[in-house]
Amino acid sequence: MPNRPADDHLEGLRARLAAPGEHGLTPAEHEELQRLLERAGRDGAQHDDGLAESLEGAAVRFEARHPSVSAALRTVGVNLANLGI
Repeated sequence: MPNRPADDHLEGLRARLAAPGEHGLTPAEHEELQRLLERAGRDGAQHDDGLAESLEGAAVRFEARHPSVSAALRTVGVNLANLGI
């Protein structure tokens, strides 16, 4: 089942990460987010039992240095939780 708000936030994060030097993330942070966004964007994401926990964990790690990234991750997590994921 498509989830437009979660998809919009995923696309926004992808666009932000695609802009070189604009995101202010370390290479390790950038790679971690890329992997997480790829995982969240997969067709079978609704069957990924650890996805919500991974999103929340990343949101906690990014909160101090990257609050907007943290907020977007949490929003995606909430939208997925509302779908029962």
